[in-house]
Amino acid sequence: MQGEHEIETVSLLVRSWVAGSSPLSDPGRALGTGLPVPRAQAPEVIESARSLAVLDLTDGCPAASSPALVRSQLGDACFSELCLIADALVVGQHPSVAEWTAGEYRDAVEWTAVLIQRWGEDGVQRLVAELSEGRRNSR
Repeated sequence: MQGEHEIETVSLLVRSWVAGSSPLSDPGRALGTGLPVPRAQAPEVIESARSLAVLDLTDGCPAASSPALVRSQLGDACFSELCLIADALVVGQHPSVAEWTAGEYRDAVEWTAVLIQRWGEDGVQRLVAELSEGRRNSR
């Protein structure tokens, strides 16, 4: 079990890595193309992240309708940290982010944060697989 000091140290480290380099603060700037996925429109990515994030939730579960409800359950600080991770390591690495609006980007980051909160790295791998598979099936 990690102590508060270790958690805060990791939190500060992650924030320092992405400080000032987030497309959320500069929507026209893509961070990179590190994810092995094909180009895609934002709604496709958002829907994939959302559907995987709410997988296996019971009908009527509030978390299924909005990332804001997950934010209220986790608290702003914890959810913000998840968004930093989703932004820097997942969404900001999508090859199409430069084409998305700031609102689309924010939605993708928030749903990906929920996905990470629920499923961790396995969730990110499922998202990458679904986006790759979806593109293959649409050809």
